[in-house]
Amino acid sequence: MEIWEPGHLAGDAKWAAYRSHLRNHILPRFGDQPLSKMDRQAVKVFVKHLKRQLADSGAASVMPLFSLLMREAVVDRRIPINPCHGVKVVTRQPAERPTATPDQVNQIATRIGRREDPVLVLTAACTGMRWGELVGLAPRQRPLRRRPAADRPRCGCAA
Repeated sequence: MEIWEPGHLAGDAKWAAYRSHLRNHILPRFGDQPLSKMDRQAVKVFVKHLKRQLADSGAASVMPLFSLLMREAVVDRRIPINPCHGVKVVTRQPAERPTATPDQVNQIATRIGRREDPVLVLTAACTGMRWGELVGLAPRQRPLRRRPAADRPRCGCAA
């Protein structure tokens, strides 16, 4: 670590994450162990330990740093192979987000007090539009009719 750190470029946030991973996970497990004694099985046990201790995303963020350090040790010829090579941190796929049925969407829309808002809910449900796109559809303060020539936009559109 002391050899690798001065030559590695990263931003402040990345360095904070690196130091946290080292302090809390990597060094307590491998800090006193010689590089030559690290093997693939020890790394797999480490991954299993991380998965019990951390959320999937946490375990998955520690291993790239550990593997990076081991790759640097291989390049510097301190060890012959990277014991992290090919060890995967298998993460669970998040459950699919539920989708409202048409009846549920109608129930939601009928509970809204303002007269104009149910239209936004129904439009969002039917089109998949996001809130910012929906509010961009808000009607203008004037009736929909062809504007007088003096009031037309100068962008070349015919509205």
